[in-house]
Formats: sequence, C-alpha cells, structure tokens
Amino acid sequence: GATGTAAGGTCGDAGQCDTEKYVQLINLVTLCGRDDWRMPHVKELLGIVRPGPTNPTLHATWFPNTPASSFWSGSPYAGGATFAWGVNFNYGSASFGNRSDAARVRLVRAGQ
Repeated sequence: GATGTAAGGTCGDAGQCDTEKYVQLINLVTLCGRDDWRMPHVKELLGIVRPGPTNPTLHATWFPNTPASSFWSGSPYAGGATFAWGVNFNYGSASFGNRSDAARVRLVRAGQ
C-alpha cells in the first residue's frame, strides 16, 4: 500500500516521522537483538485486546505502560490509498484513518 506522508509528522527525529522509516530504523539498530520487526496486521492488533468489564484491556505484564490510544496497523484500507486501519486500545475496535493522521505504532516481529 501507500507509505503515508513521508517524514510528514511531528516526532523527535526529523525526517523519521513515517512508519516505513521507523521500521527501517528499528531493524537497523537491531532492537532486542532482532532485525525482523514489522508493522502488524489489523487482526494482530485486535488479537491482543482482552475484553474488560468496562473497557478493553491489554495484559499489563506483556504490554506494560501501553496507553489507551490509537495504534496504526500495516493493513491498508481498500477505500483509498491514503487510508489505513488502526486499532483503538481504549475501545478495542478497529477503524480506518488518513495515513497522515498522528497515531502510535507497536511493531511485531516477523518470526520466532
């Protein structure tokens, strides 16, 4: 799909504000000794949400300090190249948004 707005966001590293460059950087520095990080599919992000009595939650041991916020997935939205799917961890639901909109990123590893 489309890469979104290249370096078009507001972030700590000028020129590294799109997900494609972020994934490249994380793999370059071999985070946790690995270089196979990638953006998750929307179903993968939905798969870590646990239903709660009032709001969905994430397992605090596995995902500590995760804000109840929206996270981008690597899944494109079929309705247009400028859109992608994301998951809101506060509501436990998926929705699409414009790739130029600000949201958080949680990467996953490609293998074992």
